[in-house]
Amino acid sequence: MWIEYSIPANFERQKQIIRHLRTWIESIDEQELIRGFAFDHYSGQEGIQDDLRVRFDYPNEVNPDIENGLRTRVRELIPDYSPHGTPWDNNEAILKGYEFGSRCAFLFWQMVEKGRFPEEYLSDYLQGSDLAHTEIRLIPFNFQSHFYHGLMNSLGVAKQPNELLLHFLAIIESKHFHTQDELFAWVRTLPQDIFRFYQ
Repeated sequence: MWIEYSIPANFERQKQIIRHLRTWIESIDEQELIRGFAFDHYSGQEGIQDDLRVRFDYPNEVNPDIENGLRTRVRELIPDYSPHGTPWDNNEAILKGYEFGSRCAFLFWQMVEKGRFPEEYLSDYLQGSDLAHTEIRLIPFNFQSHFYHGLMNSLGVAKQPNELLLHFLAIIESKHFHTQDELFAWVRTLPQDIFRFYQ
């Protein structure tokens, strides 16, 4: 039974909160007080409040001790926070996809703490608001452009058609295209900017 908890915060604070919660979430997972966990960042989306959504898969029913633990830890950063859980229902494959992604994120932060990866890998690599006149920071660009393919390839997911179609879907969703014409119009604006990455 998946339950979702919304934690209102801007994007930077969301990242701070989930890192603050990480070892506690890993602990309740190891103790099997939950069957799984996931989280998602929401920010800058029209009509949607900026918030971090933390999700727990409870074995049977909501555990008040976990809600109290969440309240206590989040209040260290947001003093007036009170958790209100709502069901997080979706297709099982979607739920598991979010869970796996969240577990990978926690693994990354463990590697940062061990000195294996620099935190800089997740920083913004574009400096400036206009893609045609901006500087590209190659270290985070190289990491972010290769970790997705590295994960898919290591799992044995085919580059074509699976990975290719996933990239295509990500473009459609992130740009909120509703028609082919919107997508094609956007693609026609790209060549001069895209080729900058190969110079």
